[in-house]
Amino acid sequence: MTPNPSAGGPIWWDLVTSDVAGAGAAMTRLLGWELTGLSLGDEVYPVGGRGGSRWCGCVDLPQDRGLPDHWLPYLGVPDLETACASVLALGGSVLTGREDTPGFGVYAVCEGPKRCWFALHQGPTPAAVSQGNAPKEGSPFGALLTSPDPAECAEFFQGLFGWTSSPTTLGQRVVL
Repeated sequence: MTPNPSAGGPIWWDLVTSDVAGAGAAMTRLLGWELTGLSLGDEVYPVGGRGGSRWCGCVDLPQDRGLPDHWLPYLGVPDLETACASVLALGGSVLTGREDTPGFGVYAVCEGPKRCWFALHQGPTPAAVSQGNAPKEGSPFGALLTSPDPAECAEFFQGLFGWTSSPTTLGQRVVL
């Protein structure tokens, strides 16, 4: 799959975790990923990938939201405000509002049905995607959405991006 920011394709991933250092070590050991630090003002943001391509970062898990560690996909959109309005119209929530990251663009973290978290992103596509480096072996582009109610999630993402789903021998699945 080639990510398509205009159609909600995944363009970046964050591992939201209670143990950034441990998660980084695990990605290096288990997946062969390389982690480097990207300076964002006063903070250093660990970014990972392989073979010179970068496609993910690690961020601290907010302790005040009662969330488990999770991967957060960033889905590209041509207009963040319009996409956020669509999330709300479809019954989802916009959790963070507009966040601006220099060199990366703007994004908002959202929640769909059944606590399905994702971020909408508008702006420069990260180099891992824009230079045609994805997908590569070991890259996370593409995903399988799991949910206690896959049909409800499928309907939500079909309304948001026009995605389709299909039944499999394991039940209804939505493939990003």
